[in-house]
Amino acid sequence: MPELPEVETFKRYLDKTSLKQLIKKVIVTDNRILKIDESYLKASLKDKRFESSIRHGKYLFVSLNPRYLIMHFGMTGDLEYYNKKEDQPKFSKVIFQFNNDFNLAYISTRMFGKLDIVDSVEEFIKIKKIGLDAYKMSIEEFKEAVQKRTA
Repeated sequence: MPELPEVETFKRYLDKTSLKQLIKKVIVTDNRILKIDESYLKASLKDKRFESSIRHGKYLFVSLNPRYLIMHFGMTGDLEYYNKKEDQPKFSKVIFQFNNDFNLAYISTRMFGKLDIVDSVEEFIKIKKIGLDAYKMSIEEFKEAVQKRTA
């Protein structure tokens, strides 16, 4: 399962390859990984740009301004940036086609990954009761969190 360090790597990869590029088309090859309607996903992303990204725990939030695309990678998720159709990764579930004719594939081999769109990262974190991000936690916050735990 991609753990927090791997998701941070995915974030940096997305930032390096895909930020600020105009999305001309979204291709969904398997909609079982979608937490939203396929047509809503496509309409929400067409002619938008990935403006920035935020990683919180194992979630990657990609700003579409004003909404956010959520990527959760499940056990076998990955991202791959490629150019030619014949280079499309085998287990691509969603493909973001950019104006420069490159693509970003969201890959989920075992179908545990999920994509969603939300209005607010903070509200999503609150509703899902996701704790503090381990990379952003101070030593005091870490001690407090550990002391609250029971065996």
